This record gives sequence, structure tokens and C-alpha cells, in this order.
Amino acid sequence: MRKYVNKEQYTLGELKEAKRKANHEEKSKIQIIILIYKGKRVAEISKYMGISEVTIYEYIDKYNAGGLVGLLKVRYNERGRKTKLSKEEVEELKEIIKKSPQEIGYGESTNWSTLSIADYIKHYYNVEMTRSGVREMLVRNRMSYTRPTYVLAKADAKNQEIFKSEVEELKKL
Repeated sequence: MRKYVNKEQYTLGELKEAKRKANHEEKSKIQIIILIYKGKRVAEISKYMGISEVTIYEYIDKYNAGGLVGLLKVRYNERGRKTKLSKEEVEELKEIIKKSPQEIGYGESTNWSTLSIADYIKHYYNVEMTRSGVREMLVRNRMSYTRPTYVLAKADAKNQEIFKSEVEELKKL
């Protein structure tokens, strides 16, 4: 059975631009729609991309029903355990962690860690979360998580030269 995509929703250029801005999982979904848009067969795409034909048909149906929004919509809360924080609390937390803990008067740290976020959630929302639970919540809500890195102070060039000469003298001993 040959499936087609609704070409009236987006142009090929708009799909390519959306693919350029998308994350890895979204890129593969958009790529499938682009290939169907160009007239490739589902069986061909399935073999090429290593994705089942059923999944490709589901992507086409989602795209035809709701465009890119329907295709890329992630439904985390439709399965599994309910989230510990409400949508409103998560949105509030997103705004809070855009600032440093120091800026909002929550400790002396200049960076949030999963431990400090979990502690903040416990203190203000009375909800206990593990560090890994906090990390998963950040990812689920499309927030990036990176550990802070240190920036070394610029060294004094004169002192560096003195140090190098002292090391050279020590090597000669």
C-alpha cells in the first residue's frame, strides 16, 4: 500500500529547515517525511533507515493529521507513572533555575546541581526526588543539563617565566 504525505502543510524547504533545527530523534522522523514527500516507498525507507514499516506508517499518519507538531509531539504523561510535579510547578521551576541559587537567596552556590535542585523541590514543593529523577525531569522538559566547569584565572606571565627557569635549574641537578 502506497502512503502519501499532505504536501499542502509544509514545503520541502520548510521541512528541511525544521530538520536542521531538530534534535536527533526528531531529525529521523522529519527525514522519513521528506523521503515520502520525494516519492520514496515505505519499504525502501524502512530498509534504508532500519525502522519498521509500521512505525513509518505511524509517522506518516501523525504528520498528515497534525503536521510537524503532530509528528514531533512527545507524550510522556500518557504512559507510566504520573509526574511528581504538576505542569505549573515545572514551569515555575524552569524560571527559577534560570537564575543561580545565589540570586534567588537559596544558598551560596553559583550553579545548580541535580542535588541542589532536588533539595529545592523538597523544600518548596514538599516532593522528594532523586538526582537521577531530577535529571530525567530536566530532559523530559527539554532543559539541558551540564555540569559546571572551572575557568582558571589568567596566570601572570612574569611569574610563569620565573617558574619555568626554576624548573629548568632543578632538572640540571
